[in-house]
Amino acid sequence: MSITMSDSSAYGEELMRERFEHLLKAYEKMALMVAEQEEFNAKIEDMALKLLSEKYDNEAYQAELFYRLSNCVEKVLHNKISITDLKTEYEEILEQTLKKECKAYERSCIENVKLKKRTEQATAYYASSSSEP
Repeated sequence: MSITMSDSSAYGEELMRERFEHLLKAYEKMALMVAEQEEFNAKIEDMALKLLSEKYDNEAYQAELFYRLSNCVEKVLHNKISITDLKTEYEEILEQTLKKECKAYERSCIENVKLKKRTEQATAYYASSSSEP
């Protein structure tokens, strides 16, 4: 009878040790996931601040364009600018706007490619980690 008890207690200890190791691995995995989530959140915050900054810059630029155009209209109304000067000013405004929009489009394309790559990597990572026991 004493042999059975000692075998049983050894089996119980081994089972507890295995459970503890499993819990420890699960905890380490969760700690890693929390760290990754915090890093991801920081990146999202940085991107949000960048977008807000770009929006503010864009709105300021649009206000500048509006005032430049309204200044041209005022000069035309008061006959203070010739048609050729008005055309030149208007073409400069259009050229600057197109350059700015092209740069913004290029940046957004680059960001979209980066985001797509990150999404694919994250999907692959979480698909592989969820299939692990």
